[in-house]
Amino acid sequence: ESETDEIETWLRLMREAEIIERCPTSRLVGDSEYMFRHALLRAAAYSLLTDDDRRVGHELAQEFLAQAQVAGGAPKA
Repeated sequence: ESETDEIETWLRLMREAEIIERCPTSRLVGDSEYMFRHALLRAAAYSLLTDDDRRVGHELAQEFLAQAQVAGGAPKA
């Protein structure tokens, strides 16, 4: 199973468990965008991260967004 297939499997499982949902529109050209179904789920998941994991996650998100093409405009960081 490829990494992409594994990610799709996890996204499907989380959608079926009603943890996340696909946004009707995406700000990222060519990509789907997902969100937690409830703010409490998001807060709980975020609270499980260590400070180091949170820092690394923010750095990776910043790098991704710096390169992403945002719908209706220029790349956005």
